[in-house]
Amino acid sequence: MINSLSTTRHNVLLVTVDSLRADYLGMYSPEIQREDISPNIDQWAKGGLIFSRAITQSSHTSPAFLAILSGNYASKYGDWFNRPVSNKRMLLSEIFKSNGYNTCGINSNPYISHLYHFDKGFDLFIDNIHLHSEKTVNRKLLGVMAKIKAVIKQPYENAEHINNQVISMLPKLSSPYFIWVHYMDVHGPYLSRKGWGLRNRITAAYLWKKALQSPQSITDRERQRLIDSYKEGIHYLDRHIKELIANIDQANTIVILTADHGDLLGEHNVFGHSSTLYEGVLHVPLIIKLPSKLQYGGKNITQPVRSVDLTPTLTDLLGLKTEASFYGQSFASLIQENSCPYYCEVIISELSRKFLSAEKDGWKLIVNYKTNNKELYNIENDVSETNNIYLDNLSLANKLEAFIADHVRKNKSNEETPAIEHSKEIKERLKALGYMD
Repeated sequence: MINSLSTTRHNVLLVTVDSLRADYLGMYSPEIQREDISPNIDQWAKGGLIFSRAITQSSHTSPAFLAILSGNYASKYGDWFNRPVSNKRMLLSEIFKSNGYNTCGINSNPYISHLYHFDKGFDLFIDNIHLHSEKTVNRKLLGVMAKIKAVIKQPYENAEHINNQVISMLPKLSSPYFIWVHYMDVHGPYLSRKGWGLRNRITAAYLWKKALQSPQSITDRERQRLIDSYKEGIHYLDRHIKELIANIDQANTIVILTADHGDLLGEHNVFGHSSTLYEGVLHVPLIIKLPSKLQYGGKNITQPVRSVDLTPTLTDLLGLKTEASFYGQSFASLIQENSCPYYCEVIISELSRKFLSAEKDGWKLIVNYKTNNKELYNIENDVSETNNIYLDNLSLANKLEAFIADHVRKNKSNEETPAIEHSKEIKERLKALGYMD
């Protein structure tokens, strides 16, 4: 434990960005830095701890956040994919609340809304889910209205709206507090900020649907527009994250910036994230900014870490008391050397119990037992994962697969919470985001 942190009741601001891949921030990519895509985030991060290799535990929002917010894999309690958070899973918000923190969460993604019980442990939880009663509104009309709204208004609230909600709430929130803010502006459909707004939204919706359903038909010009719009989303978000941070008590607040997962932008002929475990989806940014008086900043940490390690790390850093058990480990020792050493032999990510990846010492195995497809890459020399060398390295692949088998065994769950039946409004919103056909 870092004693100098645990003696003070620091505030904590967790900022997460949906679908933000690491290599599209300037601090991770010289090319992006030259394009000046994320200047404010890059400048802010200079005084923080930049983790050069943070790996998410899933390529889908809900299971990714179950790992981030509980320190345990999504598979442990059988509450992933269209199921509410298990009562057996203790979230970070509940740990903070039981330690006397005021807790607040603000987002606009249905998959991490109160509908899925992600509001557990929050004193104030705003998820921007405003549903009409299907008993009082014609269901067919409601479906048509929802489809139109998803295109004209976007299927999420933008960063300006989210910031207004956070900033208006801050004066009412006494210290110490834990705030989780989640932005959707980088998630598809990628919206260009240039030109006529309505035309851009219609074009974005059309291209996003085409990219997900028929990626092989995307032309080079259309792919470039998708990439350019993705960058515009980051650039737009960049100034709003600056605004958010400027409104908090930075002298007494720990700020964490990360993502649930990234997105593929045509690599492997795939767009989006929810059907793959390739590098562009799993490698996410992670920056932790501690108050300057603690003098733990300006450090680039090259040791690979996992999203599932974040909750045990914050619990350790702040000396929080909890009866929760974690699969993840605290990486506090990477910040201060006199902490318990951090050791993670292999990094497992999961899309399902039959679709997983294992990364160790620069090697990565992806196995899909449903299709019996296995891929092995040397990601140090082949970052784009273009050369599958599985058949040439069967011994190494088998060792990595043994780690996957052990992970599945340790996280086996025979229980599943009941699946959620969505209203037409939520279904149309999820369709617009690309989660449903």
